[in-house]
Parts: sequence; structure tokens; C-alpha cells
Amino acid sequence: MEIKAEIQSILATGQYLGPFGMNEWAFSRVVALQVIEALCAIKVPILGGDIYRVMNGRPCATGDSWFCSSRASESLDAFIVRSCNESMKYLEEYDITYSDDTLIVIVPGH
Repeated sequence: MEIKAEIQSILATGQYLGPFGMNEWAFSRVVALQVIEALCAIKVPILGGDIYRVMNGRPCATGDSWFCSSRASESLDAFIVRSCNESMKYLEEYDITYSDDTLIVIVPGH
């Protein structure tokens, strides 16, 4: 399976947000952490992500997000490890008061 197909297969385990005009998949925190691990296992960096809350049945951006970009002297392997670690740390420390209403969108690199 080629890498883009593997990425799509991993992301497709989430809730597709297409009906809301977004070509993205969203996850609970627990599943988002698993998705990050799965992407990192196939050597895909995590470029960042966004946090949404479901309000009146629709995902609404909270304005909370994270991003990670490669450093000039950083190898791809080092960037993958760092981006995964930073993403997991952000999600583990993020205060989710209303866990049932929180959705996380992950932006993988290609």
C-alpha cells in the first residue's frame, strides 16, 4: 500500500467532516493519540491540528490548535519523532472540559 493510501486509511477511522464543508476527519482525544502513533509508525510527520467543539450538532472551531514545522538542520526522521512527540504532548495536556463534545483534527505531512 502506498503511503498516501495508508494515511487515508488511518484518517478514515475518524468522523468525516465533509457534510460540514471540511475535507477532514476528526477524533476524540483517545483516538487522536492512537492516530498520531499510527502515522508516526509509518514515518509520517504531524504538521499540527485543530480543536473543535460540537455545538448544535456542528463542529465549531475553538481557536485552539498546534503546529510543527521542520527545522533547517533537522533530518526528516528527527522531525517525524519531534512532531509526533509535540503533538502527543499538546493533546495530553490540553484541557478538555467537555470531552464528549470535543473533536480533534490532525494534519499529517505527506
